[in-house]
Amino acid sequence: MHAHSVLMLAAAGVVWLFVAVVVAANLLQRRGRIATDGGRRTVRDYGPILAAACSGGAAVIHVAVVSSHAAQSVATVATTAGGAPIAFLCSIGAGGAHFSSVAGSAAAGTFLPLGILSIGLVPLQGAWALPAMWRRASVARAGLLVALSALVLAVVQQLLAPAATVQVAGATTTGSDVSAGIALFFELALLSMAALLVWGRPRRLVARLEVTSLDAWILTAVAVGAIAIFGATALLTNHAGH
Repeated sequence: MHAHSVLMLAAAGVVWLFVAVVVAANLLQRRGRIATDGGRRTVRDYGPILAAACSGGAAVIHVAVVSSHAAQSVATVATTAGGAPIAFLCSIGAGGAHFSSVAGSAAAGTFLPLGILSIGLVPLQGAWALPAMWRRASVARAGLLVALSALVLAVVQQLLAPAATVQVAGATTTGSDVSAGIALFFELALLSMAALLVWGRPRRLVARLEVTSLDAWILTAVAVGAIAIFGATALLTNHAGH
């Protein structure tokens, strides 16, 4: 199935998810499981859950990319035994391109550090996939730094990978553009939410994000569900491209 068709199905799934969540939330409210006293919830109440979900979604996609490159490296190791580990790390650094060999290539100096950084960021993104990591200001600041690093890395990969496919002999396109785009969106969303949690600015936006308990429940459930749906979509398209 074409990647864009999968994305359209995912978008339709989010719409149905929204309907299901609204119905479920109203039923829970009628049964007293959700507060009906008109209480308000600030972004600091439900924001950590959204930030954690974005971080976890990005981490899962990056793990899938690493495992996909590993599988391709194992498949070609017979012909690239001498440079397979370096080619594997360079492939991760390029993101959208896979190298069967980088022997004598100037690209190694560019993508090898990016590959090492990419692998190092994955466990950090996984660690900040816990809402508790976003509830303390000092820990959230570290998470903001992780999110910013992941975003800068993703942008650099998107800019450099097309040129790498042309310059390096044996380089092939992985077909992971959709998964890379979804991961980039997660990182942008995470960075925005992290900034709100750390600085509480812009204050007008923070004030508008103060909602009722019912709306907070719906917002959080739909957002987390959408992240799960598009995360699964990224894994599917990444796997299909290989």
